[in-house]
Amino acid sequence: MPNLEELIKIREEAIKEVSEEIEKVEEFLKKGATELYVEVITPDIESSANNHLFTDIGITIDYGKNIPGYEFNKKLFNQLESLNLNRIKIDNYLQFLKNSRDLILCFLQEEDKYIFYRQSYLQEIVEKDGYEFEDSNEDKMFTISAPLPTLERDAYGKVLIKKD
Repeated sequence: MPNLEELIKIREEAIKEVSEEIEKVEEFLKKGATELYVEVITPDIESSANNHLFTDIGITIDYGKNIPGYEFNKKLFNQLESLNLNRIKIDNYLQFLKNSRDLILCFLQEEDKYIFYRQSYLQEIVEKDGYEFEDSNEDKMFTISAPLPTLERDAYGKVLIKKD
């Protein structure tokens, strides 16, 4: 039976292992936010800038149609499998990774391909590129927007450039 000093060392080692695993998962979630931004949001922003000349950019990402609880956990942990987690498991991950102000979210990119990310990581990327990021909690949507020069029609139907 270990004495108190040995038990403290055991606990400190366990904490170190969990901390390293949490860092791995958070890096995975940051990469997910980057993937969502590069593969989904950026093409939508470019398309909006090229094709919607009479309006500012406004892209919405719906995060309200999430996967039901246990299925969400299974899909998340299928993707986390490559991280070789020993301490963080499907049954206890909320103890280590839950953040009620910054939930782990997912985006269905294509059939059965999910991108997992945290809102804060996505928001940081979006705002770093100069866009506005707005979360509508009621509608479970993010809006990414930016004012751009637009076209408008004057009273006679002539198309003019509006820069403000």
